[in-house]
Amino acid sequence: MFDSRRPRYRTKSSPNKKLQRTFGHGRPKSAQAWIEDHDQHGAVIDQPDLLDGMPDGPFQPTNYSGTQINVFGGNVPPTSSLTGLGLSADPGQASFSPNSAPFTPSTTGYLTQQMIHGLDTSRQATYMSPIDQKLENYRQKTVQDVKKLMDDRRFQEPAVVPPVQQTPAIEYPVKKREPTLMPVSLGNGNYKDQLSHIYAHLLDLSKNNASFRDVISLPKLGRVIGADFDEEDDCYLLTVAISKPGMNPSKPRKKAPTPTQSQPVKKKPSHTDLGKTTPETKPTVQRENHRRRQPQTKKEDKVEETEVEVAVSKTKDPEPYFESEEYQQDGTLVPFERFNAETDSEVLRKAMKGFGTDEAAIIGVWGYRSSSQRQEIIKIFKTMFGKDLVKELKSELSGHFWDTVHGLCFPPAEFDANELRKAMKGLGTDEEVLIEIICTRTNSQIKAIAQAYKKMFNKNLEDAVISETSGHYKRLLVSLIQANRDESDTFDRTKVTDDAKAIYEAGEGKFGTDESRFNVVLVQRSYPHLRAVFEEYAAISKHNIEDAIKSEMSGDLKKGMLTIVQCINNKPAYFAAVLYKSMKGLGTDDDTLLRVIISRCEVDMVQIKQEFHTNYKQTLAQFITDDISGDYRKIILALIGDQEIGKKK
Repeated sequence: MFDSRRPRYRTKSSPNKKLQRTFGHGRPKSAQAWIEDHDQHGAVIDQPDLLDGMPDGPFQPTNYSGTQINVFGGNVPPTSSLTGLGLSADPGQASFSPNSAPFTPSTTGYLTQQMIHGLDTSRQATYMSPIDQKLENYRQKTVQDVKKLMDDRRFQEPAVVPPVQQTPAIEYPVKKREPTLMPVSLGNGNYKDQLSHIYAHLLDLSKNNASFRDVISLPKLGRVIGADFDEEDDCYLLTVAISKPGMNPSKPRKKAPTPTQSQPVKKKPSHTDLGKTTPETKPTVQRENHRRRQPQTKKEDKVEETEVEVAVSKTKDPEPYFESEEYQQDGTLVPFERFNAETDSEVLRKAMKGFGTDEAAIIGVWGYRSSSQRQEIIKIFKTMFGKDLVKELKSELSGHFWDTVHGLCFPPAEFDANELRKAMKGLGTDEEVLIEIICTRTNSQIKAIAQAYKKMFNKNLEDAVISETSGHYKRLLVSLIQANRDESDTFDRTKVTDDAKAIYEAGEGKFGTDESRFNVVLVQRSYPHLRAVFEEYAAISKHNIEDAIKSEMSGDLKKGMLTIVQCINNKPAYFAAVLYKSMKGLGTDDDTLLRVIISRCEVDMVQIKQEFHTNYKQTLAQFITDDISGDYRKIILALIGDQEIGKKK
């Protein structure tokens, strides 16, 4: 910028001409712009070669401190520190005295006071030559060159500077806040608080239960696909279904444990094979003169001696649920002749009192008393000791041994009702249980089950089944729940022929299948009548009724109708096949094993054992002994009347 305070200078050649330092009034001479040819006393420097090569522009000779010569510009503050060197410090000018000491250039364009001090005049030319050369180089760079150079640099790509890798700051993990563990939730209608309460207790349970913690931590879990919440007598039951990654979720079914691949798998009979018998034992079709057989007595079995005397009687339990059907029926568990509820209560109390539990004493009572006797013991125990016997047993026992003892605490109808409830409760339905119970019970048994279901769960059995099933399978079960089957032991041959033709025309004799006609005949007719129908059908179609059902139907409807046919032909053989399937191969379907043993041990277990040995060439007791162990095995063997085999093991 132009400084208006600058004095005007004159040169020797043109004393009257002013040097204009402004850019707007012409271009100044480079030599006069940079240094005057006289010193501060007016002496002329007679060395014109010093003025050659001076750069254009507003260059100033000194810096602001006054101690250096600045060849790049800038005002010189007034100072007298350079007068001793022969340099003028007046603003805007610089002059050299003839007597001033010589100076040398620096690499930065400055001549310091220390560098100039002490140099004589004779060496001035020697030190000024490099300055002249450097100034000549600067002069070559005109204003246009500098502008062009700046424009070129403006459009150059900026150099890529690699990012500086900074050390990341220390990241402290954020501690997740666990929900508050409260003994009882608020229950104020806020479902989020309820779920947080459940989550808190699940975390607490996993901390104290290593087995649960290990099991829940292993699999890769998908999304929650369903949940169900039920209320029990003494607790709430929450069931959650979680999808498996890569699997299409469907309605869950309760299945028996599957064998591992590392061990050989033995083939199990299919459900459609249940009830089949060998040619030697295949029952014949019942005729008009058929009458119900009287129950046979059985010999008194030896039993394991415990603190209570154990024996068996020769009569069946008088409870109506165990009424005899048309075939020979003998239970392995019969009422104890010298039964005393108070004595048995004392034995059970002593077995559970103090440290440890006497499981043998519990088996000695609970494994050898009939259903009605066990109910009497439960009442007397509470009267004598003021405690619930079932809860006391639960606190002392565990595993499948407890499951067996608990099942024996129910009366027969309540046991079946409870099994149906378990099969339909929560996500999914265990169709095998529905078929096994509803399709095999008599009219009086089904009525007792329906009453017990209503009493225990405050819901109609029919409504529960309708909500869990569909289609013709639902119609089959609903028809059976009505308990209106004809139970007479005589039949009309003409109606037999008509029913056989109706079934044939509803299935093999037409395109498609009329399932309702099968339903009418199989659900409504009496067992003797249906046996005659099956014989007549085989004569008409050249196939037996089971093959016709297999070819015409599918799914649960086929299983249900096959179960009816197999039970009509030979009910003990059907249950023998169910037991065989529950234990055959690796693993045991304990739920099925317990259900059949408990429900049939007072009905027809003698006949089931006979059919099992005939069809599978091994005793039921031996199968059970090889498949289960411990107190669980002892009480199961006691229920089927083979406790001596358990003692040998």
